[in-house]
Amino acid sequence: AMPRDHTPKQRICSNGVTLLQTTANDIGRLIDDNLSPSEVTQAIGRLLPGEKYAFLKHHAVPSQSHVYPKRYLGGRNRSFQRSWLSEHPWMVYSEVLDGAFCIACAIFYTNPEHKHQLVNNPFRKWHKRSEKCKSHEQSQYHQEAMQLADAFIMSVEKPDTSLPVLINTRKADNIHRNRSILKTVADAILYCAKQAVRCCAW
Repeated sequence: AMPRDHTPKQRICSNGVTLLQTTANDIGRLIDDNLSPSEVTQAIGRLLPGEKYAFLKHHAVPSQSHVYPKRYLGGRNRSFQRSWLSEHPWMVYSEVLDGAFCIACAIFYTNPEHKHQLVNNPFRKWHKRSEKCKSHEQSQYHQEAMQLADAFIMSVEKPDTSLPVLINTRKADNIHRNRSILKTVADAILYCAKQAVRCCAW
């Protein structure tokens, strides 16, 4: 078989972030079963913005002909189902570990003291996929990670609408509005002062 080309291909985004496009974007290359939660956090923390974007938007997906390994679970052999990737848009499959992850949580969950399946530990209990995914989607850390992932992706793809830019724009608008208010107040005071002078002259 021909070896895969793991040489990263680069594209420079409009805000200067280097986006890595590579067939090696498998989160399982960073998160290993033997790593502690703190070690996983450190490995994720070393990622460049372009690498995070590549994992979030271009995670490796097995080919249509890929044969997923089978595990004996719940009384019969079971394997990962490709259709789950469409059913759960946040889910990615690591061919390296034969496990599923929530890519948003894998990148943005930063608690080094806890180990969670789908986050910093691969999920492989295929017979419990439905209930596990449901509880994961309802967790607070998942919802927060999804918000962080959306904001991060937007900051790369549309840097003009990123949170810091929006905050700065809002600050500028507030300054302009406050100056207008101060000018109006100053004009009113000046008008009243002139009126008072006229009254005294009479």
